Amino acid sequence: MFPYVFWDASKDMFGRVVADPAARGGASLFYSHAHLSGGATLAALVAGAAAEALEAEPPAEAVARVMGVIRRIHEPRGIQVPAPIQARAWLHGAAQQRHPQTPPLPPRSEPSSASQPRPPRN
Repeated sequence: MFPYVFWDASKDMFGRVVADPAARGGASLFYSHAHLSGGATLAALVAGAAAEALEAEPPAEAVARVMGVIRRIHEPRGIQVPAPIQARAWLHGAAQQRHPQTPPLPPRSEPSSASQPRPPRN
């Protein structure tokens, strides 16, 4: 979360193209949640090997890395990027190891009688 929206608020997302295949997936797409949350909020997409590397970093370094990407996108255009008020990371790989998924419920082949509508009374 930032103190104000510094990106183009008319767009739902923005990003960058990464030429180096080894660096792809490293915060190349950002989703704006400003129109949803009412606050200046961005969500960065980090995928693949880049996500695994980011999860291994201390949180402060991970935030600094993503902020560096945001600055490289905006500052060459003369847009000053403020320091975030709050930053949070969802660590899917690490979280999955700590909290294994619960098995899904088995599919029901037929609806139960409780879910079927009752005929109208006369």
